[in-house]
Amino acid sequence: MVSAQQAQRLDPNGTRLFLSPTARTMPQGQGRFSDYMVFFPSVAYGFTNWFDASAGISLLPGSSTQILTINTKAQVYDGERVDVAVGNLFLTPVGEGTGEGFGGTAYGLITVGSARNALTVGTYVAYAGADTGSTTCNGDVCETEDNFDVEFADGVLVVLGGEAQVSNSVKLISENYFGFGDGESGGVVSGGVRFFGDHLAVDFALFRLVGEGSDIDGFSFIPYVGFAYNFGR
Repeated sequence: MVSAQQAQRLDPNGTRLFLSPTARTMPQGQGRFSDYMVFFPSVAYGFTNWFDASAGISLLPGSSTQILTINTKAQVYDGERVDVAVGNLFLTPVGEGTGEGFGGTAYGLITVGSARNALTVGTYVAYAGADTGSTTCNGDVCETEDNFDVEFADGVLVVLGGEAQVSNSVKLISENYFGFGDGESGGVVSGGVRFFGDHLAVDFALFRLVGEGSDIDGFSFIPYVGFAYNFGR
């Protein structure tokens, strides 16, 4: 027999698809620990009901260089069935000989629907930069002047994601990316399933390249696995 509480269970990781965020934000005081593909753990926290942030680092075996990521997202509209958010994903290498380079994506997202069934559409613009400043010394006194040069990509990346909850513990998700710019186009499509309880969500999916340059010999799908555990509120 299914209890009333079980019948109302919703996906605890509804602020994300597989890799991309949705336009929903975490409630104030709620946190999340997640791990994607084993080697990409991160921690997120809802600072207000409209602003959350996460930080993660890669743990690639045998590599002296890892990638630090910081993602910030602010919800600019919270409607009954429509949410709008903007954010920034910042990436920088850490470790030996990484220099002063950095990169990331600025993005905007719209999620339409309910916590059970929704469509998310977003646009990502990539950027890259470096600190080209200099240090001058006069005797024992040195002054460092920072000068950050940033360049934005000519094209854009569009994300189209859908989610449909089919039971109290299963949601079907599709997350798809399409790149436009420089006269070329291509993308990645995916489909998978999320199993979830009150706090834990586990994802299994298959990704596939489409469009120009997408020919892959043999098994043409890339498997994906990730999990997220929500705590706090």
